[in-house]
Amino acid sequence: MQFNVAQLLGEPVGATRQYALDEDIAGLDPDLEPTRPLTGSVRFLRTAEGVLVQGQLTTQTRVSCARCSTGMLVDVAVRLEEEFLSLVDLPTSTAAASDAFLIDEQNILDLSEAVRQYVFLALPLRPLCRPDCAGLCARCGHDLNDGPCTCPPEPPDERWAALAQLLTNQ
Repeated sequence: MQFNVAQLLGEPVGATRQYALDEDIAGLDPDLEPTRPLTGSVRFLRTAEGVLVQGQLTTQTRVSCARCSTGMLVDVAVRLEEEFLSLVDLPTSTAAASDAFLIDEQNILDLSEAVRQYVFLALPLRPLCRPDCAGLCARCGHDLNDGPCTCPPEPPDERWAALAQLLTNQ
């Protein structure tokens, strides 16, 4: 996902380029398991400091259910908007450059790190294989979606005995 933006950087502020993406992002991050290529379009807009990248991208990735750890597929929609600063035009003392995405000295804009971050941000925080997922038994690890486990019931916590008594008196 590298683009040579030398011509765009030579144009006036407001100049644009449009690109279609269809990229395999399998090696982007070891914690990311994409099952489909990243597709969509990106628009590059020349700014005073570099290039503003805007895009709508989609992919699909494998994640684990937050309750039962079952693998599942999740469609991921990414709305990318990030400014890449040009190292050629950037003053060496600019504090903002430490956190910024940069265009290197050869005028190559690499979208890989921005896409990686945006895909992770677009993933659900607690993905569930289904809304009523029962999860795993805390003692034996049995998948409770397959039925109850054979663990004996836990004895009631004595600290809650007074409240339990209120329920039985109704």
